[in-house]
Amino acid sequence: MGAGEQLVTVGAVLIGALSTHVTNHLMERSRNRYQLLTRWDDKKVEAYGGYVDAARLRIAAAGRVYEPRRGCARNTGPRRNCATS
Repeated sequence: MGAGEQLVTVGAVLIGALSTHVTNHLMERSRNRYQLLTRWDDKKVEAYGGYVDAARLRIAAAGRVYEPRRGCARNTGPRRNCATS
């Protein structure tokens, strides 16, 4: 094998190694971006769930404070329409 053929072979190996490295780097970067997006989506769902729970607790507490003042507590006597009274 001549020196020219060996240089072509070495060049082809280097090009192959470089293209493999670039491809792996781009694929890894894409996978990491997807994982970050997925992680943020999970955090958004958790935050929204916490917000809904907190809002539900505040609404229930407000109802417990409001109903006795308006005379329309759930378990006392005949029903009254609290919205219009």
